[in-house]
Amino acid sequence: MSRTKVDVGLLKRAATLSYISGVWDLVAGVVLVAAVLIAIGPFMSMMVPPYTFSIEMLTQMFNSIMLAVSVVIGITMPITIIFGYFLYKVGSQYDVGSLKVAGISGIIVALGIPVVIYGLYQLPMALLSIPTPPPLTITSYILGALYPLLLGAAVVAIFGLIFFISFLIGASGMKNKTGIDGFHTAMILGIVGIFVGITLPIAVIIFGSALNRLAREEGTEKIAKPAAAGETATAPMKRGTMYCPYCGAKVESDVLFCPSCVSSLKKEG
Repeated sequence: MSRTKVDVGLLKRAATLSYISGVWDLVAGVVLVAAVLIAIGPFMSMMVPPYTFSIEMLTQMFNSIMLAVSVVIGITMPITIIFGYFLYKVGSQYDVGSLKVAGISGIIVALGIPVVIYGLYQLPMALLSIPTPPPLTITSYILGALYPLLLGAAVVAIFGLIFFISFLIGASGMKNKTGIDGFHTAMILGIVGIFVGITLPIAVIIFGSALNRLAREEGTEKIAKPAAAGETATAPMKRGTMYCPYCGAKVESDVLFCPSCVSSLKKEG
């Protein structure tokens, strides 16, 4: 089956979103760490004599952290949704199903995170609303408080794992389809990210760089694509490839038959 016409503009936009997503993930991590450190400063002072622990200060610390988290999530959501959309489109363009799965699951993760935030906000209020003395049905209070949090966390965890695995497989698939090493590098960095989290956004940035290179090469190779379907041979292109004159698929220049349409590519002498 022949591949549809390559949209170079789509590749460039997808590359830009990859850059934005990766850089923002790095910035968001720094912002959240800084917010937590600032928020727990007063709380840590309560842990030394004279002990001045109070529910009010604990609540203030929680609210400060949640405010930072909410701001970060508010910015992350649209970036992740748009990034997921472009992953899906690139996967469709190059017939890489795992990349399409990554795009869809990424969007679901972005939509599930606000549910987790809502659950975190509701949890303290629900627990503080438990009557004194606690009723025999206290379990229902706790479960009611935990339900939104657990539901959102389950969605984010399941589809986050699907996104992670699909993205790695999709990056490998793009390497096989295009021959660009940057996709393989992104996959390796993603795997390393299991142990060193900071490499995950770097993997997304490298993925964007590979997309950008692919856009340049596709733009160049379009010029070399044959205009007439009756031509029996085409000029070699980068990395020893050419286009099949019958179906337009990109093939190695030294093959005798097109792997897509099985037409003979032998030059007639």
